[in-house]
Amino acid sequence: MGDVKYWTTEWKLSVEKWEYLYEAFAEINDLWTVGNPPQDYTSVPLSTFIQPGSKSAVLVRIPGHAPLPRQTISEYKVIPLSAFVQDYRLPFEGSYSDTDNPDHLATDQVSKLHSMRVASQSMMQRSTWTITVGLAKNLDIANKENSIIGQAVLAHRKLFSTLWPAMSKTSYPNLIEVDDINSQVTALCMGINDRFASSNPKVKARQLQERQLSSTGTIEPIANLTTASSTLPPRPTLTPAPSPSTIRIKSRPFAML
Repeated sequence: MGDVKYWTTEWKLSVEKWEYLYEAFAEINDLWTVGNPPQDYTSVPLSTFIQPGSKSAVLVRIPGHAPLPRQTISEYKVIPLSAFVQDYRLPFEGSYSDTDNPDHLATDQVSKLHSMRVASQSMMQRSTWTITVGLAKNLDIANKENSIIGQAVLAHRKLFSTLWPAMSKTSYPNLIEVDDINSQVTALCMGINDRFASSNPKVKARQLQERQLSSTGTIEPIANLTTASSTLPPRPTLTPAPSPSTIRIKSRPFAML
């Protein structure tokens, strides 16, 4: 999942520039496509996004004030509107630590998890395990250890050693943000789903409902979304819902792709 909220808020974009940005995003592989996008993405199980045999499903989270993309940007290119999600349709808490100290990173992220996810019914929580590389290290281009990817190794070590013992069946992250995604991060997310998220009573009820629907061949309808090139639908009032699964993210704190 990607979040473009920060830099599009700081840099005010015109409708034309938004369309230019969407055209660039249209080149991303595996943008999530569905006929009727849900109004509240937090109520949708992870299995809805990633079907058996698929590699991934990419969502781009945009500010609520942003215009929706034109569905057809050229004669041969169509943008799946379902892949672009206004922030109020996918609300979550959590922020990056803005530190180059791995120990402070771990302490800060665990503290935020425990304060924000006090129960499985709490709002979705994003746990961000990224090192903010300082100016001196950014300028040291000859040393790979000082690059974003090099510093990600330190963040990963803290993620693997610190997060698991800090979680419980009522307090676990719904989204994990890292630099340099790899199979170990994938395995961690799968472990969280299996050990913690699957024990959520609401998740169990949803899984049972899905099995029943699958056996009867009936598909539960999803609310229709009215789309327009520059007009947003009325802002709905959402009650925070627990995410049924943990989603892994590859990103930088400001521009997650």
